[in-house]
Amino acid sequence: MDTSRSAQDTDAGALEAAAAEEQRLWLLIADPHTPPTERVKAYAGWLRITGVLRELGAAPEYPKRPGSSA
Repeated sequence: MDTSRSAQDTDAGALEAAAAEEQRLWLLIADPHTPPTERVKAYAGWLRITGVLRELGAAPEYPKRPGSSA
């Protein structure tokens, strides 16, 4: 059994799961019908996941808001 291949598959699966969770949280934050307390919890979770993804070099890019600097 190729353990390096298995570890790579596990890492890829974990990255994919983290990216899916990041996207789910982002959609909760953006939804105007999400209650404020849930939005704060989602934002905290989103910050944690994006930090981990950024450390792994897999952080998503989001478009800048129109009129924002940077």
